[in-house]
Amino acid sequence: MRSKLEPLTLEQLKDIVAEYGMDPGKLVMKWKTADRVIDRIVEYSVARAKKGKAFLR
Repeated sequence: MRSKLEPLTLEQLKDIVAEYGMDPGKLVMKWKTADRVIDRIVEYSVARAKKGKAFLR
């Protein structure tokens, strides 16, 4: 996932964060480094992917 996000600009990354509701506190929009925003996107994506796995037995 990171390899697909790395070529994007900081503004494009922030657009992804906004589109998918990954910044409820509006902190990411103030960040100045793409790596930090990518970390947030990956973190939220993994958390969403795992959500509900407890019920899959």
